Amino acid sequence: MIHNFFEISYVVPPETPTLVRDLARGHLALDDYCAANPNHAYAVQDIYLDDWNFGLYRTMRPADRCKNPCVLRVRSVSTDSASPVYFEIRREMNHQSVILRQSVAVKADFASSLLAGAPPVQTCLLEPSPRALQSVQRFCQLVDQNRAKPRVAVSYQREAWTCNDNAVRLTFDREIWAAGMKGHDIDIASKSLLSCYSGRVVLALKFSQRFPEWIRKFVGTLKEMRCESCKYVEAVEHLGMVN
Repeated sequence: MIHNFFEISYVVPPETPTLVRDLARGHLALDDYCAANPNHAYAVQDIYLDDWNFGLYRTMRPADRCKNPCVLRVRSVSTDSASPVYFEIRREMNHQSVILRQSVAVKADFASSLLAGAPPVQTCLLEPSPRALQSVQRFCQLVDQNRAKPRVAVSYQREAWTCNDNAVRLTFDREIWAAGMKGHDIDIASKSLLSCYSGRVVLALKFSQRFPEWIRKFVGTLKEMRCESCKYVEAVEHLGMVN
């Protein structure tokens, strides 16, 4: 599945989501994952892939950001190790906060072998189709071209609000933790995690059409909290993995 959308992110104090949530209630509703959980949030685990010298990281950090930086990640939205994972390619286009994201669901049993170089086949897909196979082949091709392996894991709790047509999505990510990775295993259960963002919350506003007017004035007050780098960049630097 391929998505195009605009995204603006902010790193805010823990009390800010309450104010934004009050604005959102009249326009958005909790997404299905959140509505099904008592705490109105769900666990997300992202495994970021990169080469031994963190080449992809270097294209994303603000100091020497390239024109269309690429993120390769494996995402899980369940603590159940048998649940499917999502192989994702994410690009920011022309420094315009325009995100192109390609995502395909892969059966958990196949994830590590695919990352180690096994050829993608229809049976590795949660919902086999020619388009899904092309998506996972493209992901594996980029992994091979960049000689990428799992380098960093980032886990967090996500509270997400959306509208019926999914044209606007508002997320609050909190309790953000990170750990270094080695090999092709994507299990972080035994990893030592370090807290990131000093207890602050990453607020992200995603929209596919016009900027939502109902939040424009409030977002203007967050200008100084605008986040120019993704969680991967923050995690690499927080873990001290590069000079």
